[in-house]
Order: sequence, then structure tokens, then C-alpha cells
Amino acid sequence: MRRVRVGLAAVALASLASCAGPHVPPVTPQQAQAAQAHWPGMTVAELDRGRSLYLGRCSACHDLVPPERYSAAEWPGYIAKMKERAHLGDEDARAVEAFLGSASGR
Repeated sequence: MRRVRVGLAAVALASLASCAGPHVPPVTPQQAQAAQAHWPGMTVAELDRGRSLYLGRCSACHDLVPPERYSAAEWPGYIAKMKERAHLGDEDARAVEAFLGSASGR
């Protein structure tokens, strides 16, 4: 009986993961290096923090938007509109902006 419950729990988690929205790629050192052109001093850790905030705060209210949907120049406007709703302070908003802008690839 315990095996059945564990199996059902695994299936349920897999189902939730598959409908969680777009794949949000992990941060790479190359991404952090490229991000420094727009956000001086940006690190892998700070981009990772922006990614975590994006995954946690933004998905709490709506489906996540793939980072590549908007350019690095477009993301700040969207983040500014949602900053208060997502309870993001200036530093948190900067981290999310840097993550999404650098992950957009354009």
C-alpha cells in the first residue's frame, strides 16, 4: 500500500511539473559574463536569485512568460508594471530584470 501511495505521489508531481509553464533555463557563467555589459557587477549568484524570484513570485499569480519572448530592452517595462504586485523591492526587481534580460538572448 505504501508503494502505491509513493507511486501516485510521483505521478502527481510529474503532472504538476509538466503543466508548470515554460522551461526557465538555469543560469550559466557565460550568461553572467554577458549580463555584465548591461548590469555591471552581475554575478551567477545574483542572476540565480533573479531566476528564483521570477519562478516564485511571478508564477504565484500567472503563467510564466518564456524569457526569450521579450528582449533585454523590453523586460524592464514589464517588470516595472508588475513590481508592486509581486512585492519586489528595487534590488529584487533588478535581479529579475537582469535574469530575464540576459536569458532572453536578445
